Amino acid sequence: MAGSSFGDDVPGSGNAFAWLLNEYHECAELTQGPQPLEPIELSYPVLATGEEAPSGAMRLRLLIAEDGTVDRVLVESSELPQAFQDEAIMRFSLARFDPGRIQDAAVKSQLVIEVTAQPGE
Repeated sequence: MAGSSFGDDVPGSGNAFAWLLNEYHECAELTQGPQPLEPIELSYPVLATGEEAPSGAMRLRLLIAEDGTVDRVLVESSELPQAFQDEAIMRFSLARFDPGRIQDAAVKSQLVIEVTAQPGE
C-alpha cells in the first residue's frame, strides 16, 4: 500500500505509472465497480502555524486488488496542502473494498475519487 504523486501527468501518457495502470481495469470495463466496505473518513488538518488549511480539491486514482485491498493511491492533481494529501493517501490506502468485477470474477480495478475539502467540515 503506497501513495505516489502523479503530478501533471495523465494516465497512459508515458508517465512512470503507465505500465502499472495497464494491469488494472477501468470502471468502464467492469460489470460492477469497486465499493468501499465502510465509509472513509478524512480529517481536515491544522497547519503547523495553528491555522486551518485552505479549501480545495484533489483527484486520486486508487488501484484496487482482486481481494479488495488498495495496492496504490496516486495523486493525479491537488489544490490541497501536503498534510491533507498525506492524510488522504493513508486513509484510502487502509480502506477495504468489495472489488471490481467482470461478470462474477473479482479483478484488479481503478477507481477515481474526487475529494473536496472545506475547513470546519
